[in-house]
Amino acid sequence: MLNKDDTQLIARFIEDGTKPLLERIEKLEAAQSQKSKPPEPTVWPAKGDLMIFLGKNGYERELTEALRIFKVGQQYRVLECNVQSWSHSVRFEDVAGWYNGVMFERVTDTRPLRALGENK
Repeated sequence: MLNKDDTQLIARFIEDGTKPLLERIEKLEAAQSQKSKPPEPTVWPAKGDLMIFLGKNGYERELTEALRIFKVGQQYRVLECNVQSWSHSVRFEDVAGWYNGVMFERVTDTRPLRALGENK
């Protein structure tokens, strides 16, 4: 990877348009460094988290059943989450059954409380 001195030296030897070249090199280097960062791990819903029902996503039969039970935009408190290799199912307080997690979006995250042992 080129350092700042190298890129400036290259830019000085290029006629007309040295500034745009230097900017392009810097943008490329920044993009490469972003790509090398490891991805953030997925944090699955946990007991106590609040999720809202989106009214979309999931398989047709799952969504049809969920639309009969849940109200779009309504918040529901997670009882537990079951993570599988290609999907995750969520169970909610006061609602029978398991539901495809892609039909919901988390609105609160109780990780800080769980770390302190306050949300069991």
